[in-house]
Amino acid sequence: MGGRCLRVEEAFLALVDTKSSGLAVKLPRERVAGLIDAVVGRSFAPAGKAFREWLAVAKSDRTLWRSLLEEGIEFVGS
Repeated sequence: MGGRCLRVEEAFLALVDTKSSGLAVKLPRERVAGLIDAVVGRSFAPAGKAFREWLAVAKSDRTLWRSLLEEGIEFVGS
């Protein structure tokens, strides 16, 4: 990913990019699509390439970020 990332064992879980993306977290593809449709976040697309299992949430929201990270831990840890 090119920056500091959180991992669950060897799997990427999340990263924080305070300049543009905010929190980027790995979730199931269908969940990411639903959250984008609900305008919770947007597609994470570094260098213009969208990562379908990654959601970017620019707005700093401790409760939301914690919830998404918990979902991500469950997803990448399974």
